Amino acid sequence: MQTQQNPVTVPALQQMKRDGRKIVGVVAWDYQMAQIVDRAGVDIVSVGDTVGINLWGQPNPLEVTMEEMIVVCKAVRRGVRRALVSVDFPFGPLQEGTDAALRAAIRLVKEAGVDMIKLDGAADFPEAVREISRAGIPVFAQFGITPQTALQLGIDYKTMLKTGAQLAPEMTAKLVEQAKRLEDAGAALIDFTHSGPVAGPAVVSAVSVPVI
Repeated sequence: MQTQQNPVTVPALQQMKRDGRKIVGVVAWDYQMAQIVDRAGVDIVSVGDTVGINLWGQPNPLEVTMEEMIVVCKAVRRGVRRALVSVDFPFGPLQEGTDAALRAAIRLVKEAGVDMIKLDGAADFPEAVREISRAGIPVFAQFGITPQTALQLGIDYKTMLKTGAQLAPEMTAKLVEQAKRLEDAGAALIDFTHSGPVAGPAVVSAVSVPVI
């Protein structure tokens, strides 16, 4: 049973954070699942590039193309009436530069009908966040502890995931600073991956935008 009829918007999500209400997001890759989770009342339906791994048997999401993401997004968009639809940027446009990232974001909005663009590793591309936001496209900025950033921070990534080890204070401070820069660049939401019990709350309290 759908719990709310009004379409979800970015301002509505930001108000939910101010009110202390939880935001529910679900990954979907097809029309049927999109219908189910939308009717259940989730707030965000995220079209992940992990479709390449989970549905198509690819070894990693780097092989997923823009054209494939547009096809998947169109299917999900048809199944969603209320939730906000976010889409992962496929690997490539962001790494090619700000202009390429902006063109790709516009294409995903125009051709796939998405409401928000999700940028993986956004902390490394604040100018892309800024330009896409300036174009009127909400940005879901993903950053945090990944295998790549763990290496840069001197963290044993696998051990951290298994044990829930906490980050050192200086590492938490660095992540908080990155979150603030993303908000300043115009990010509408932040996806903080593998944040841990200390860094997660620190980032949530440091920025005004919702943190997933």
